[in-house]
Amino acid sequence: MKPCLLFPKDYDTDQITYYSNREDLIQDLRLQLICKWMAKGDRYIERTMLQLILQPLKTTNLILWRQEVLKDCIDHPGCFDGMYEAATRCIQRTQAYLNENHKKKPIVTANLLVTELQCYSKMIDDLMEIWDIVQNMQSKSRGITQFREMLNQEYGKFPILELSQLQNEMISIDGGNANEMWVHAEIGTGFKLHHVYVEDIVMEEKHKISDDIKKTAKFILSQFVTTDYIDSSDDNIKRELFELETCGLEQIHTIYMGMIRKMLTFFEQMRKEFAFYQAGDNYYHMFRMKALPMCFPTPIPTETKQMGFEGLYEPILGLEDFVRLVTNDSELHKVTITLITGANQGGKSTYLKSIGIAQVMTQCGLCVNAKKYSSPCYDEIFTHFTRPEDKKMRYSRFEEELVRLDTMFDHFTKHTTATPKRCAR
Repeated sequence: MKPCLLFPKDYDTDQITYYSNREDLIQDLRLQLICKWMAKGDRYIERTMLQLILQPLKTTNLILWRQEVLKDCIDHPGCFDGMYEAATRCIQRTQAYLNENHKKKPIVTANLLVTELQCYSKMIDDLMEIWDIVQNMQSKSRGITQFREMLNQEYGKFPILELSQLQNEMISIDGGNANEMWVHAEIGTGFKLHHVYVEDIVMEEKHKISDDIKKTAKFILSQFVTTDYIDSSDDNIKRELFELETCGLEQIHTIYMGMIRKMLTFFEQMRKEFAFYQAGDNYYHMFRMKALPMCFPTPIPTETKQMGFEGLYEPILGLEDFVRLVTNDSELHKVTITLITGANQGGKSTYLKSIGIAQVMTQCGLCVNAKKYSSPCYDEIFTHFTRPEDKKMRYSRFEEELVRLDTMFDHFTKHTTATPKRCAR
């Protein structure tokens, strides 16, 4: 199951790649600080964003897919926040339950199965909360539409009734009130039981297995035993019946734990995708509250080799209170190399960083700090800014820069962009 918010349901996630020089991008463009702003103190969102923004989308369709969902997020304040909180609450509660009850292999009893069903039932309640939010959203994006359809198809409202019946059955077994529990078992190698599973739990007279089936079962049993009944007061028989019952309960336990872990994985996927859009919404409003322009960039085919922007600015400076913000406009058509020159402290590095950050944001589906921004999709984005010498450097500054350049050249492709070191005039 896929939430379908980051990628369409038919997208092969094995195609996801990282920028080859992601450590340089984080340091040169100060991406960790930007992700920290986006997260607003939530460490999970911060870690998630630092991972996702370094996975470039390489087609216009994928970028537009995320942009559509982000627009829905912006247009429905609080919706993604509510879904993210529901997913986080469910994950934390479920992990606490598993740590408390399933660190070691537990002794399976009907009471344990009741607690597992209660845990799963609470997960369904959290899912229904998310389901209600999605159902009430007047969304326009393909991502939200697919997410809603998936929830309706996989879950809808029906699991609540089934859970209620299962809980009643387990409580009846735990209290010894169940009329019958039919267990299937086969004799394997060494006269060990195998293929043991519960066929039916009968709680009411009208639901008992028919007499015809009982007659058939009795005939089969008569081929192996000489009496029409089993004396359960015999200690050996008691032990065998207890083993059979335990095998049946363990089979139910395996099913229930599979349900819980499958649902937990789905909630973890949802939380990751909710976190991305929650961060994108935070990033957008962070600058809009300061009356700074934000735009949804226009991705264009890579083959066009053109880039254009209006009112582009460096986001870190944009949030500084005592900095006079300078924006830049540019139109580049079929340009392979652009040389930026100027006096020291003239803003060359800031200008190049604003382009690098904007391109990273574009290729992960987020808004850009500009009035307008259009650019192709690139396989790689390289940066190379001068760094001061420190104890971590293994070579001299000159050698260090040559090593970094050599690494960049090893990963160059046909569709690559770079923001190299500034050149003073």
